[in-house]
Amino acid sequence: MEITAEVTFIGNQAVDEQTNFLLLFDESASEDLQQVAIIQHFLTSRNQFKLDKHAQLIIDQTLYPINFVGDLVNSQLSTIGHAVLAFDKCPAEPLPNSIYLDGPMPKLHLGSKIVYQMGD
Repeated sequence: MEITAEVTFIGNQAVDEQTNFLLLFDESASEDLQQVAIIQHFLTSRNQFKLDKHAQLIIDQTLYPINFVGDLVNSQLSTIGHAVLAFDKCPAEPLPNSIYLDGPMPKLHLGSKIVYQMGD
């Protein structure tokens, strides 16, 4: 199963290449949050998020294997489109709202596609 989103806004403080993470929200994010976030618009239903470490994320046709999915990720993506994409090793105490991914942080742009690929 796949859930697809499109980047519709990139806050002026959303990308800091030294931190290696991206903060995602949907269009319901407050103006303050939008300044530090990547806003994604879901093109398909998002009621069935079941990400786990066997799932994959595809950003602009580049595959990012998932190493860890925090306990809050699926529910927060389903309700407010929120997750932190961390392009780093999973720490001993991972954040519950984070998806830890293999690979370098992508350079997102308006119209970038984020595809959440899950097993059945």
